[in-house]
Amino acid sequence: MTIIKMIYSFFLMPIQLVFEIVFRFANKLAGHNLGIAIIALSLAINLLVLPLYMRADAMQEDERNIQAKLQAGVSHIKKTFKGDERTMVLQTYYRQNNYSPLHVMRSAVSLFLEIPFFIVAYRFLSGLDLLQGVSFGPIADLASPDGLLKIGGLAINVLPLVMTVINVISTAIFTKDYPLKTKIQLYGIAAFFLVFLYKSPSGLVFYWTLNNLFSLIKTLFYKLKNPKKVLTILAAVIGVVLVAFSAYSYFKSGSKIRSIAFAGIGMLCCVPLLYKLLIKITHLSMPKIKAQPDKKLFWIGATYLAVLMGLLIPSAVTGSSPQDFVIVGSSMHPIWYNISTFLIASGTFMLWFGVFYWLFSDTAKVIIERVIIIVGIVGTVNYLFFGKNYGTLTADLSFDSESISHIGIKTMLFNLLVIIAVTAVVVLILKLNTKLIKGIGIVAIVAMICMSGVNFNSTFKSMAGVDLKALSDTKNSPHITLSKDEDNVIVMMLDRAMGEYFPYILEEYPELKDTLGGFTYYSNVISYGKSTNIGSPALY
Repeated sequence: MTIIKMIYSFFLMPIQLVFEIVFRFANKLAGHNLGIAIIALSLAINLLVLPLYMRADAMQEDERNIQAKLQAGVSHIKKTFKGDERTMVLQTYYRQNNYSPLHVMRSAVSLFLEIPFFIVAYRFLSGLDLLQGVSFGPIADLASPDGLLKIGGLAINVLPLVMTVINVISTAIFTKDYPLKTKIQLYGIAAFFLVFLYKSPSGLVFYWTLNNLFSLIKTLFYKLKNPKKVLTILAAVIGVVLVAFSAYSYFKSGSKIRSIAFAGIGMLCCVPLLYKLLIKITHLSMPKIKAQPDKKLFWIGATYLAVLMGLLIPSAVTGSSPQDFVIVGSSMHPIWYNISTFLIASGTFMLWFGVFYWLFSDTAKVIIERVIIIVGIVGTVNYLFFGKNYGTLTADLSFDSESISHIGIKTMLFNLLVIIAVTAVVVLILKLNTKLIKGIGIVAIVAMICMSGVNFNSTFKSMAGVDLKALSDTKNSPHITLSKDEDNVIVMMLDRAMGEYFPYILEEYPELKDTLGGFTYYSNVISYGKSTNIGSPALY
């Protein structure tokens, strides 16, 4: 594992995991329509980071107001003084107004937030094999430049141009009363994206075009007199449409999971409007959180989750059977899996949760502190007392579907009651004595690190007799000698593959018939076992 990969795992892999989860979920809901999945991905990511961008925009606005307020004094000082004297007077002037020149960095917060999301989107959508050969509307191939406009023998990519036009319109509206320097910077960024993404896959450009469209809509909302009210009503309308679509989807296809998902998302969209109507009718209001943010509580909770989910649990899984994490042809020690998971967990809870925590209001900070402590303790209870009899853990770190089929509604309800009870106890303790939680958290972090060390030791002992260099040396791999005179019998077993799909694969890829010439395909055979290991003796 190189240093670059470690840096990527810490800073960007948490974002990439969110991209993968959202895209996979959206693709299933969209019936494997990848164009719709990209639209859903753009919408979900933008909604997720919307609070960050709103807070960043507010910080930019404050910075511009302060600079405008101090501009007259700064100009006077620059005209009157020179050299070191000017510097000292400016520093005194800034100090008297509780301002630091470093605060100018706040105006670039939005750009700093945009860069990592762009890098992840570029890596994720540029290398997504699912997009190969897939069309969407007029776009023939989402994995290639669109080339929608043909002039003679020249193909012009239209999507990057549309993306740039939207970006320019958004910039023009957003920077209406801004200084020329800011306008030049933003128009320069729009030009950079046009050049950089012009020959990129259309799926990626389509995603970034949607992002720019979302940014334009956000800018227009800022210009409204009551943007929150309009947004609440719009969200409710979208929610009603999604609920109606879920009913239509259920009666047409009978897909319960998809219908429930659409209905759930739709009802969530309606919650803000229903809440406002309830407040208006009952004249009640949510009690305001009077507690002040406690940074130590947040960082203890974030560190606790990073160690629990990134170090203790993965090291326990790896330590139970280290050889299963050895890849033939690679000299990577299984311990690197634990380092990778810890970097990702640390980036998630300590870096990105920390960014949200830093940018949010004091009330939101208090809520984040409570939530992160509750999740940590509930996760610990779940790890220690539940999930012990779920059967075989597969290679992709998920339990075999049959091994968890015995889990019934009673077990689920019991787990839910335990979560509610633990949450209630934690909330009560946080209300009475946060010092107790912080003390327990620090001790628990140290204990989990020690337990992880024991798991590491077990992994090293188990791997002591394994020659990783020999496994990675392809030159010393065994050679199979075939007879030139007699018949050779070779059996190929597609482990965990669906045999009934094989004829359709040959129809889709006829070139395989030539590659597999001389082999016999047995379409109707009986295997005396559900898995390769059990079925192979009968075959032999």
